[in-house]
Amino acid sequence: MTTAIKHAYSGADVEQLNWSRAVRANPGMYVGDAREHGLHHILWEIISNSIDEAVAGFGKQIEIVLEKDGSATVVDQGRGIPIEWKSDSNRSALTLLFTALHAGGKFKDKERDPKKGASAYSSSGGMHGIGTKACNALSAWLEVTVRRHGLRFVQRFEQGGDKITPVEVYDAEGQIAEISEHFSIELDKNQMATKVLVKGKPVKFKAYRDTHTGTSVSFLPERGYFDAKAMEWIKDAAVPWDAERLRMRLRQASFLNAGVKFKFTDKRTGGETETFESDKGLLGYLSWLNDGEEPLHKPIEIEKELELEINDAQQKLRIHIALQYAGDMTHLESFVNNIPTAQGGKHVQGFQTGLMKAVKAFADDKKLIKKEDLRSDDVLLGLTSVIAIEMTWTPQFQGQTKDALNSPEIYGPVMSTVYEAMQGYLNKNIPVGKLIVNQALASSHGREAAQLARQAVISRGGGLDDAGSELTIKKLADIQRRNGQPLVPVEHTALFLVEGDSAGGSAKQGRTATHQAILALRGKIDNVWDRKLVDILKSAEIATILRAIGGIDDKGETFDPEQMRYGRVSLMADADDDGAHIVCLLITMFWKLRPELIKAGRLYVSRPPLYQVKPKKGEPRYAYTENERDAYVNKLGGMSSVHVQRYKGLGEMNAEQLNETALALPPDSISGRSEALTRDDFARHAHELKVTADDAKAMQKTLELLMGRSVEHRREWLMGTGWRGEQD
Repeated sequence: MTTAIKHAYSGADVEQLNWSRAVRANPGMYVGDAREHGLHHILWEIISNSIDEAVAGFGKQIEIVLEKDGSATVVDQGRGIPIEWKSDSNRSALTLLFTALHAGGKFKDKERDPKKGASAYSSSGGMHGIGTKACNALSAWLEVTVRRHGLRFVQRFEQGGDKITPVEVYDAEGQIAEISEHFSIELDKNQMATKVLVKGKPVKFKAYRDTHTGTSVSFLPERGYFDAKAMEWIKDAAVPWDAERLRMRLRQASFLNAGVKFKFTDKRTGGETETFESDKGLLGYLSWLNDGEEPLHKPIEIEKELELEINDAQQKLRIHIALQYAGDMTHLESFVNNIPTAQGGKHVQGFQTGLMKAVKAFADDKKLIKKEDLRSDDVLLGLTSVIAIEMTWTPQFQGQTKDALNSPEIYGPVMSTVYEAMQGYLNKNIPVGKLIVNQALASSHGREAAQLARQAVISRGGGLDDAGSELTIKKLADIQRRNGQPLVPVEHTALFLVEGDSAGGSAKQGRTATHQAILALRGKIDNVWDRKLVDILKSAEIATILRAIGGIDDKGETFDPEQMRYGRVSLMADADDDGAHIVCLLITMFWKLRPELIKAGRLYVSRPPLYQVKPKKGEPRYAYTENERDAYVNKLGGMSSVHVQRYKGLGEMNAEQLNETALALPPDSISGRSEALTRDDFARHAHELKVTADDAKAMQKTLELLMGRSVEHRREWLMGTGWRGEQD
């Protein structure tokens, strides 16, 4: 007897995606995500190619333009993308570079196979042949123009690269050919064209008199390929480029590539061109990072180039580090082949270990330590450092977004280089060495005092019960748990910090107890920006927030976002100036005490609706912007057909309204398929905005302006003079 198979599985179910569909189906694999990060990532992939050309010595200026229609253009003065016909793939090199995954000019290895020749680049971040293709696949159209050999080559791609036009060839007087089949070019000793052959037949042309070369890439991201709702990419709106985010990256690039000029123009806001360039390199970057601080010593610079044998081939590793102790926070910026590694990696670990060993060796030699136990955290306190390495072999990154370097062979060389350099420096600069050790000792003593304060916090006002399963905190309505664990995946849970008892009461009634915890706050917390940790922890309100979140180890020392009692923390306050101030104070507190939580992408700001638009018949709509309000009013027949209510505060919303808006859960979240949903799915459905730390310095400068001691700068900013320190 045979049993019928309900769901047959055969070769017909096996499908190979073409390159463009593969990228669109798996944006997380290729560009990180289909949201803000991925959008800006595809632009930076194009910019990175231009930077690689400049670093290789070809061209010293790169132009980036954001057009009014949302398209972006990147123009460089490099050698120009190769355009030769590739017989093995039956298309031009230009077409290949924009339509074939893992095709590029950065794979050849001179040491491993000298016969094949060297790579076109000594070091590069884009060594996987993905970037240009990902940009193409996620764009409505992309057009590339190449100046090379005294000619101009243009090709256009549409519909995410699925529609490809032939390569058009122009000379000084106009178009001379359209190339979709075999062609070749004969060159003189200056690489200028002397003959152009299409299908074996010569084509008349008049080359440009100048020998300029370079590449221009323009593209328009396709709204349908991105998670438009997550970026507020509302209908008919232009592409939501974040100009400040791009400025920060360009500023970084100018410091990392001394002598390269970056010109940025945002035509959406008037078209004024900004220039980013530096001739001081990492020392200039360090000076910019420490602007406004009081350094303990002059900057320390470490530079070394090593030859290593990697996979039976000789490779080069260049280490360049600038460091200086200033202020009372740790700030490490790290890069690999010009790519920022926000989560660090092996190069940062090697730096930290080498520095720790050198400082401890100096302290022991000078008998500066008695019974104190210095940790890496103590030695790093107050340190600002830029760690940049260049490697001629392919870096192993954590994912396509390259947040961390995973190449294990990097750790040892960086560690020994830093140890030797710092040991030599400290022994030659004994007063500076003593300052660094004394600051580390102060950190150690402060850590011990803070640990005692934390333990006092834990014992004050309740704590874990005998079974260690429940946390007793006044005004905390916790999620439902069994044996201390959530009933749903922890990444699907959230702790909402809600302004005021009235709003907190509505939120508690409107929440879904399996997924959402509510902690009502009593007004504003203290501004902690310039306060010591021991004093901060004396605040009962702050201590309550930290205890509710959890994530601290048994010794009360280390915070780990993975050990939090909730998947995310969301700040919920009134949509007015007072509410914005409360949110700012809370973000300041988290950045000061729990920066790891922000860096892990677990802090959000809840966005309750600003308006309810209620028709005479039917369900009400909720609008989060004035544009949405107007759109609903027009759709429902105009003002005479609806009633519009402006929410001035959370207290004006009842439990049901909060449940439908700021506390909304994604569909199917409780119907047995919640394991397929992510933390961001829940946050996005509830209209929460993620607090990011893509650039910690930008956040630090903003918080210093809003929460620091400079009343004059803050007054200038509030009065509309737009003070921005040395950022622009």
